[in-house]
Amino acid sequence: MNIKLKGLLEKVLGNAGNTDAKGNIQFYCPAPDCNHRKRKLEVNIDKDSGNYQKYHCWVCNFRGTKLINLFKVASASKEQIGKLYKILGIKAQIT
Repeated sequence: MNIKLKGLLEKVLGNAGNTDAKGNIQFYCPAPDCNHRKRKLEVNIDKDSGNYQKYHCWVCNFRGTKLINLFKVASASKEQIGKLYKILGIKAQIT
């Protein structure tokens, strides 16, 4: 598990819940229409998994395959998005 990525996700999405054997970590869903009171958004941070970077909310069905999109919906700062690119090994300029 990528500890740096987990820490960054917690800064953007709040404290993480349980982590399962598949590399999924649970968070509260940042989607505007999802107001569930339990951590139902699962985010996969296991690089060895075929589901790396995929996320899915089991309440509102908010889902995606790239963490950058999740960060944008969660209103992450430019600094946090830059850190995400660095952790993922992606060279990009944030404007």
